[in-house]
Amino acid sequence: MSFADDDTSDQKKREQGSGNEKAYPRAHLLNCDIHSSELIARGGRFIREHYHDPRLSIKALALAVGISERHLSRKFRQTTGMSPSAFINDYRLQRARGLVRQGFKIHQVARLVGFGSPNYLARKYKIKYGISPSQDALCESTNTSMPDISTVDTV
Repeated sequence: MSFADDDTSDQKKREQGSGNEKAYPRAHLLNCDIHSSELIARGGRFIREHYHDPRLSIKALALAVGISERHLSRKFRQTTGMSPSAFINDYRLQRARGLVRQGFKIHQVARLVGFGSPNYLARKYKIKYGISPSQDALCESTNTSMPDISTVDTV
């Protein structure tokens, strides 16, 4: 049975059941959660192995996991609360932060973690961490943290 067949039979059970738990038993939902976890774990391994490739796509990830792009997106959202592309970007940003703090230049970091452009990396970095990569590197190199502006008196 393929995943598409499984999705169709699940849909039929939901439509026939209309709230009847016997038509869609709880045990099936638990198996679905285990199955989702396994899919996400396989996806996570693939991302860790290929995050540095700017050509990494949802299509490639779905092929590696063995499910459709749509099914992959649903499972990722159910399990992680993020889309696959957001998950990939988040992983890349975590790796980028480590490299920035080690003193790598932004263009080097972008290439090493799979961002197509240093500008795009810098924008995403600032959104996620609230600080630009260059500011983060400076803070790390001086071993200080950014000042808390909420404690500064304004006159």
